[in-house]
Amino acid sequence: MQIKDETETNLLNLRRTIYLTIMSSVDFEEAGHKLLKIKLELGQEMELCIMVLECCSREITYLTYYGLLGQRFCMINKVYQENFDKCFVQQYSMIHRLETNKLRNVAKFFVHLLGTFALPWHVLAYICLTVEDTTSSSRIFIKILFQCGAQIFEVYGLGKEVIDLSFCGSMSSIGGLTFDDMRHVSSITFLSNIAHI
Repeated sequence: MQIKDETETNLLNLRRTIYLTIMSSVDFEEAGHKLLKIKLELGQEMELCIMVLECCSREITYLTYYGLLGQRFCMINKVYQENFDKCFVQQYSMIHRLETNKLRNVAKFFVHLLGTFALPWHVLAYICLTVEDTTSSSRIFIKILFQCGAQIFEVYGLGKEVIDLSFCGSMSSIGGLTFDDMRHVSSITFLSNIAHI
């Protein structure tokens, strides 16, 4: 007979270890190096992604440290990229639960991953950009996502060609942003109205 621990003590200990490692590291490189030394079982990579995002959201202001850390893990292993993709979906679906400061930090974290191409642009396809499908919180999230994204492209001097290449197929699925019918034109109008929030 084997005794199985249902209290998730191991998971809590793993989260505590990840949290302490992130918070005690001087920079993202040190944090990344220490976190890679933690022996993760198959499937526990998601916990690391969740903790990076959780630590980021708890800061008073957004720190690039977390974006660089997330970027590093996305570049190291595609599993982390896929898990941050899932985190984007989870965060966007529960965005109404976050207070404004946490919402801003989460949006800026994902902007960093998108702007450095650590996260594929297809994650934007999860956003359905219509009045019916958004809340005030999700509109603020989208606004920060696009405004900060525009700033990153401006800072890095990424030209129209790079944006067109990376958006290929992604933008056309954000709320159906194509010009096929009037519903899609209203989505574009809705997007421009979000900018005035």
